[in-house]
Amino acid sequence: MARGPDADTICGWHKSSLKAGKVKRAPRRWGYPWIPDELDVLGDKYGLISDRALARRLGRTRKGIIIAARRKLMICRKQNFYTAREVARLLGCRCEKTVIFWHSKGWLNGKQGPVRCGLTLMWQFTEQQVVAFLRERPWIVDRAKLDGHYFASVIREEWRRDRWYTTAELVKVLGVGADPVRRYIWKGWLQAIRKPGGPHQGRWIVRQSSLDLFLASDPRPAHRHKALAESRRAMWVRLKGGNGSYLGGEGRNAHN
Repeated sequence: MARGPDADTICGWHKSSLKAGKVKRAPRRWGYPWIPDELDVLGDKYGLISDRALARRLGRTRKGIIIAARRKLMICRKQNFYTAREVARLLGCRCEKTVIFWHSKGWLNGKQGPVRCGLTLMWQFTEQQVVAFLRERPWIVDRAKLDGHYFASVIREEWRRDRWYTTAELVKVLGVGADPVRRYIWKGWLQAIRKPGGPHQGRWIVRQSSLDLFLASDPRPAHRHKALAESRRAMWVRLKGGNGSYLGGEGRNAHN
């Protein structure tokens, strides 16, 4: 015999907890039509939390949650997040283990949700978490391997705002060899970030803002010696009335 709409359910709790007063009865929602607010909550949370938790929140059954998601919204559990494999494919990485490594370093926020892939739980990364990771470390991916996804536009925007250089590119910009560039980084004159992968435990990455700060107050000894020599020459020009030599012209004859 079917129950009426005013019947109550315990929503998964045992009757003893109900008798002890630990939980309260919730109105039974079986057979009720889905309202737009419930469908909005279902579309936003489906797959991010377990079906049982979502059923308790909406006052529905677990099977009702699954059926409404498939028939009314036509979505699956992976609709609201990216898996580690999807993030790796969109960012041009070879394997999803690279994405999991980013998460282990604390760079990319995410979690293992209730959705299973075989015997393990799927990694879940929302779009906001991936975008925040790319804005903080846009140099970690290869721009040439990105497709036309929205994440590629985030990388291009960060490139236009504050581009970045590798060690080989800084050699051409500064006009010095690779060893002096590494020496500037090791001494702390030039701020750089080590990119994982590649030879020697990663490659150095320098942003344009750090390069501008380095050139504005250049601490290199050769640069300081050249600046002091130019200042001495300018001082002797003023003292000798236009003679550019240190002890040239009348000064040398007077000395002899």
